[in-house]
Amino acid sequence: MELFSALIALDEWLFLTINNAFHHPALDWIFVFFSFYPLIIWLLVGIVVVIVEERKDHRFILRLFLALVLAGMVASVFIKPIVGRKRPDLTHGSSVVIVNEKPAAVPFNNDFAFPSGHAAVAFAGAYVITREEVKHGKHSKQYRKLAAWIFYAFAALTAFSRIYLGKHYPLDVLAGGILGVGIGWFSWESVDTFFWVIWKRTV
Repeated sequence: MELFSALIALDEWLFLTINNAFHHPALDWIFVFFSFYPLIIWLLVGIVVVIVEERKDHRFILRLFLALVLAGMVASVFIKPIVGRKRPDLTHGSSVVIVNEKPAAVPFNNDFAFPSGHAAVAFAGAYVITREEVKHGKHSKQYRKLAAWIFYAFAALTAFSRIYLGKHYPLDVLAGGILGVGIGWFSWESVDTFFWVIWKRTV
């Protein structure tokens, strides 16, 4: 119990250190952008990948859509109410630097912080798109590796933006990122299994 309390205290100290460290109107705009509806942004990225790569396999979009929706639902609808951790501004009040942002696309349990739904969605999208590009991309190996770094960097910036904007603690976004990767993997495998079962029944 003491270890858990120490971890929470460290998490809160880290949050206040990062959140209070630096703010600038230009940075506010950048991080609001990265925090703005990651579900919609990743879907648009997925559509661009399909068009550019001329993909004939529609399982990719299904995997991506399933991963994004599941990540948001599991984090915000199921886990947050069970854990019940309050957002930083509700716990620390005026000590938190809050940057106003657009309302959440799916405003479920908006007073709860753990895990971050934005981070979960961002990393679920990064996992599916990266796996698709690395395994099936038409470009060079170096290009695909660079693309993977960019996708995960985008997800990391989305996660960091939640701390910068005053909405989540570091542990919230870390847990959201791990959850997102897990759901991305689950969505990929589930879609493949579903199509395999359907194919076996039709041959």
